[in-house]
Amino acid sequence: MRLRVLVAMWALVLWGLFEVGGGLAHHAYAKGVICSGINVGPDREEHPSPMHPGDTCHPRVHSSETRSYDEQRAVQRAERDAS
Repeated sequence: MRLRVLVAMWALVLWGLFEVGGGLAHHAYAKGVICSGINVGPDREEHPSPMHPGDTCHPRVHSSETRSYDEQRAVQRAERDAS
């Protein structure tokens, strides 16, 4: 009985470490700046994310709002820090 409890506890610890590692890899250490809407490059053509310096993000499809690479990076960092 005690062995089962220990195995279950270690399984939970390993699962927790896996979750923490995944969170760090996908969020805390993410290097890419992701545009949630339309990413337009310097050539005025749509490009897939991640954004690159010189790109413009249109976060909402039917809006005139635009963000530069640096502005979108700042928004992403603020959202990440808030959560």
